[in-house]
Amino acid sequence: MSGKALEDYPGLVELRRHTAPSALYDAVSWVPRPNFHHSAVSQRILADLEVWTKSAFESDDFTMRWLHGTEESGKSVLAQELAKACAKADSLAGTFFFSNFDAKRNTCQCICATIALQMVSFIPGLCPIVDGVVSKNPSVLATSLECQFEELVTKPWLQALEASNSDAAFEDVYNPSKRLKTSETGYVTGASPSINTRTLILDGLDECASTDELGPLLSVLSETIQKRVLPLRILVTSRQEPYIISMLRKPCTRNVCRWIPLDDTYQASCEVRALVQAHLGRIVQQHSRSVPNIPRLWPSPEQIEILVQKASGNFSYLAMVVKYVGEDGAAPADRLDLVLEANPDVEEVSPSTMLDALYRHILLSQKNLPLLLQILGALITQDILDENFQDRWKLSRLSFITDFLQIPFETLAEVLSGIHCFFRDSSPFESDLHFGNESIPDFLRSQKRSRNGFVEVEVHHDSLAQLCLEILTAKPPSQPQLSLCTRYEYAYHHWVYHSMYAKGTPQLLMSLEAFDVYAMATRRVWGVNWWGCELQTLAEFLSNIYQVWLRFLSISPKGQRLLQHFYAFCAFGFLLTVRCKDGQAEEVPVSLTSKFYEDHMPKFYLECHLLSELALSTIRSVPPHSIEAGISPLKPKQHSGIVKMKWLR
Repeated sequence: MSGKALEDYPGLVELRRHTAPSALYDAVSWVPRPNFHHSAVSQRILADLEVWTKSAFESDDFTMRWLHGTEESGKSVLAQELAKACAKADSLAGTFFFSNFDAKRNTCQCICATIALQMVSFIPGLCPIVDGVVSKNPSVLATSLECQFEELVTKPWLQALEASNSDAAFEDVYNPSKRLKTSETGYVTGASPSINTRTLILDGLDECASTDELGPLLSVLSETIQKRVLPLRILVTSRQEPYIISMLRKPCTRNVCRWIPLDDTYQASCEVRALVQAHLGRIVQQHSRSVPNIPRLWPSPEQIEILVQKASGNFSYLAMVVKYVGEDGAAPADRLDLVLEANPDVEEVSPSTMLDALYRHILLSQKNLPLLLQILGALITQDILDENFQDRWKLSRLSFITDFLQIPFETLAEVLSGIHCFFRDSSPFESDLHFGNESIPDFLRSQKRSRNGFVEVEVHHDSLAQLCLEILTAKPPSQPQLSLCTRYEYAYHHWVYHSMYAKGTPQLLMSLEAFDVYAMATRRVWGVNWWGCELQTLAEFLSNIYQVWLRFLSISPKGQRLLQHFYAFCAFGFLLTVRCKDGQAEEVPVSLTSKFYEDHMPKFYLECHLLSELALSTIRSVPPHSIEAGISPLKPKQHSGIVKMKWLR
């Protein structure tokens, strides 16, 4: 103040009356949290921020930083440490530490006056200018925040700079449009070294009592930063509140503000930033000839920063973005724009919800969504079977879709063309339609997360069970193709699996009612010869039938009524009619008991029972290769004459 006391400036005396002295970083009332520890993360962040405050202003694309963290994570202490470093380096513009417990610090009403009074002591030549502004128009202290910032901060600072520096230096720093461009973001600068870049620190935005006051404040700050009218950097800190995130996501702010998490994801975010630049740069090289419309400086620093914010250290998110943007035949710039548009609801922002928002945006942008969801649902039902059925029946996941569901390969390729990133390799067909990671089917199975892209797996099991029953009850062709044989084998071995996980719609219950278990047993178990694996196959068939009966027994009375023939087959038994090639025939009633199923006895005992009953018949003397058999329902009068199953121990 050129040796004069504050009292010599009546305008500054009036200004001081409207300030919050306790909001300064070195105020006596400012007490750091005793439980704060200088962790490696906080030390790394502080070091990076100090480097940022000293870096070349004209090459800084993000002159605003948002440090966010949980309560008691050390944001305020870190902000105070940075303020001390800036004050020592004569690069501090001012500080304002919000507080819930101070009537002057839980509002933005005093913030412009507090900043202006600090700047008076930091910036040469500013004292008489600000004094004159307030002396001539004391009512400026009662105007809007935007007006106060313009009259007390922006204009006086520019006037002081203009008076203390050459015209060339002034034009170079404060009128960037007149600089000599060397690139889209770089300039040849001849600014005077005396023009000192300063840092403004605002701590604890979430402690401002009125959220309505923060919007104008952040708008003024971001506008000042964006226009580069002042050599100013700004650090703001707060908890990660939804309303603050919403404000910082606005285009005017997000293009100049870098987000800094005060947690263990900070290092990951730094690595994500480097990986984004490397991977997207590689995509540019790969697509430079095939897609000529990629901007020369792509992706822009703003786009990279938004991706880092969205990732929040989540490398799965980054991997999905890179895979989606770089797909063959895609326009990378357009794909990246779609990624940047994908945002979750503000109230549920987290790394996982960002990934969900990306999945949802990709999924819902597909043209034939119903068919796509049918395919994805069918694939999810196969995840449990992958370990066993593929080796047994040589039915790959791709064949399951094209042969069993009979979706032409060309149609499949077209439907999946926009979601290659959902699968393991660069092409879904290279990975045999295996998902890239578990988060994708988990996302699809959750209605809350996927919304209109929800895959209700029970419904898909339902439709697949119906298809299996349809295949099993159809008349087999005289000369079936290999694909038809595979289709039949899959249907036989997995109709129970799909039925057990099905929702149990009326359509499925009707299909089960029409399913002739006796004909199926005859066709499957004794279709050709006997005394091979027939008993084991029959035991498995009976057990499966009973599982389906119990599964739908509790759904509704209708389910019990429709599936009575399942219960009769398992609980009472069946009639085995044996025919020899010489014309001899014999009917063998085979009785069963529900105790086998109620006690969950091994199938071995059922096989032993079948063997014992058949051994008592005249069939025992007939050569195995000369026998054919059929299974039919027991006649009512036969129920009382048969011997119930005996356990063989």
